[in-house]
Amino acid sequence: MTTALTRIMRETLSADDTIFPLEEELKNLESYVYIMKIRFGDTFSYSTEIEDGLACIGVPTMLLQPLVENAVLHGLRGLPPGRSIVVGARREGEFVRLEVRDDGIGMEAERLASLFSGPREGGRGFNRIGLYNVRRRILLSFDPPCNLAVESFPGAGTIVSLLIPLLAAPAAR
Repeated sequence: MTTALTRIMRETLSADDTIFPLEEELKNLESYVYIMKIRFGDTFSYSTEIEDGLACIGVPTMLLQPLVENAVLHGLRGLPPGRSIVVGARREGEFVRLEVRDDGIGMEAERLASLFSGPREGGRGFNRIGLYNVRRRILLSFDPPCNLAVESFPGAGTIVSLLIPLLAAPAAR
């Protein structure tokens, strides 16, 4: 656990680069998921579906972690063991589609419609800051059609989908 925490903190605090190789981002996610499994027990599986050749592309740092966190805390928490989170990447022309999918509780249409109304202050739980932050970063960094979209199906899960341009990864650090 110490190694996983150290890795996450090192990447978070020393992130001079705003673009990381996708494979680095996925290693950070593995560390994060490891910590969440210690916290909540081994109640869910985590896997990746990365199209060949995309592990070396550049992605904005800490782009996927808030989405995986939402899947754990809001999608799967409290459900019986055996659920899953899948992170995927596939090429779409000059863009790459990143997805975080879970087979958790899903969301009703009303909650889905309120996701991008901005973070809520105070309280605990569903405050929307993770999704809001990731979406704002995409919209401020890239031109349309780049964006973040959410599909959710009550009782069947949620898919958070990001469309970003194919970026060259920085040189190895």
